[in-house]
Amino acid sequence: MHPRESWSAVIGGRRYRVSTATLIASDEYWDGHNWERRGTNTFLYRTPKGGYFTAFLTMREGARDSLEPISEAEA
Repeated sequence: MHPRESWSAVIGGRRYRVSTATLIASDEYWDGHNWERRGTNTFLYRTPKGGYFTAFLTMREGARDSLEPISEAEA
């Protein structure tokens, strides 16, 4: 389970794109059967301009995938 390359969002007037950002870390883990970990995976990205955001992918019923900008300290 990986974020779609075409995924982007405008938050606070800034556009965050998976396709142009660099994946820094994730909590995905292959357990021998699938990549989903507790139903949710988190991916940390760095934008070309030095910003950071997280992408959350979920398999949980009623939950939605989301993209959230974070500070350098949080990253």
